[in-house]
Amino acid sequence: MERIRKTAKILRAAHPETQADLGFRHYTLSAASQDTLDKLDAFDPTRDADMFVKDNWLAKFGKETVLATWLVRDHYGFAKPEVLDFAGYPAYFIQHHLYLLDEGLSEEAMEALLVRYETDGRFNPENLVLFGYSFTFDERASLAINVRRLKDTGKSLAVHIDVRY
Repeated sequence: MERIRKTAKILRAAHPETQADLGFRHYTLSAASQDTLDKLDAFDPTRDADMFVKDNWLAKFGKETVLATWLVRDHYGFAKPEVLDFAGYPAYFIQHHLYLLDEGLSEEAMEALLVRYETDGRFNPENLVLFGYSFTFDERASLAINVRRLKDTGKSLAVHIDVRY
């Protein structure tokens, strides 16, 4: 850790304009509980369609953990995304991705998101990444329908919805 701190100090001195995260983070992996495995094994979509939303998986995993995992997966490393507010709904924006993690994406928040796409020329994330456990099927379908509407704006928007678990 000390070597990383010294190297970061040297890099900051040589490149004071850098916005890179020159620090480090420590993560631990843990096995899923037997209760979680049993629920997944017994899952029946006709009976348990809202099981994942009720169980609040985001709280169990931790929002920071999910977001950091996805940022690394999407080749952003440990960069810090910009937190945007869409009618009270937080979203995390970095370059080509907008991450939607929380439950409760209201119609007002969805409309605010679409308006931002339509009116802000600098805002054009090509990937909407959803934490699948936080969204019901109806919410995902509504978002998909509304995002398709963006193609008709003349702004040449191609937005991909990526549901991750």
